This record gives sequence, structure tokens and C-alpha cells, in this order.
Amino acid sequence: MEINYDAQSRMVRPFPAIRKLGAVSPNQESSPFSWRFPGGEERLMRLELTDRSIRSGFTEPSFAVIRDCETGRILSQVGEGGYYHSFFKDGDRACVLCTKPHRGTASDEIWIYESSDLLSWRWRRLLSRPGWQFYNTSLTLGPEGYLLLLEA
Repeated sequence: MEINYDAQSRMVRPFPAIRKLGAVSPNQESSPFSWRFPGGEERLMRLELTDRSIRSGFTEPSFAVIRDCETGRILSQVGEGGYYHSFFKDGDRACVLCTKPHRGTASDEIWIYESSDLLSWRWRRLLSRPGWQFYNTSLTLGPEGYLLLLEA
């Protein structure tokens, strides 16, 4: 089902204003999120694209890292060979989506990586449309289920 939002669309609940204050990482795109670790501590984390591919003429794969914002420590690496990584948290499950290009940055495939601890990841192809070129993605939970937004 396709839903088109316009200027008359209203948010279901109020959301905080977001201010962009500058770069937070030497890497490219990033997605901040909070994560509750065993023992109850909740920490601010960040998914960051680590892009070696463009500088290397696409001979080295790009990937994303999960970084602890307070310590700067990298917890894990996810989505090797992927591009345009995005993050979605569903309860205690982390989801990372990305394109899986053969060369370049766009792809006709979207892959999803899932983890319950930010350390070990399961993955699968989520969407394949031969002939299409996908770029950025965003996943969210709407009133009727999950919504996947695609730049194509």
C-alpha cells in the first residue's frame, strides 16, 4: 500500500525539534540512536558509513560502524560492501538497511542486517528490483505496519 503525505498531514504525536549543529564524524552519513545495554545502561550510539570505495576506485568495499558517542569506541562493523546505510530500532532489535552495489553506490537491491546486541548480525536481501537504482532508505513503523522509504 502506498501512502502519500502532504502539507495537510499531521503528526500522530509531537516530536522534538532537531537541530543540526555540524559534523559529528570524519565518515560520511551517520544515524544517531539510543541503545539499552544489559544491566540497564542506555547510551547514545551512532551508525556511520565508512567509505573507502570512492577513493579506491571501488576496489575496497564500504561498510558501516556502530560507534559509542561518549567514548568514541567502535563496537562493531556491519553491511560490508553496502552503501547508503540507515538505522532503525524496533524494541531491542537493531536494523541496518543499505544498498548492495556491484560497483558504484546505487543498486537494484536493498539488504537488511539485524542484531539484538549490536555485535552479531544476521542479514538477508529485503528487496530486489532489476533495472532500478536505489540510493538512501529509511524504515519506520507506521499505524498499519512497517514503512520503507526509498530514493530511487
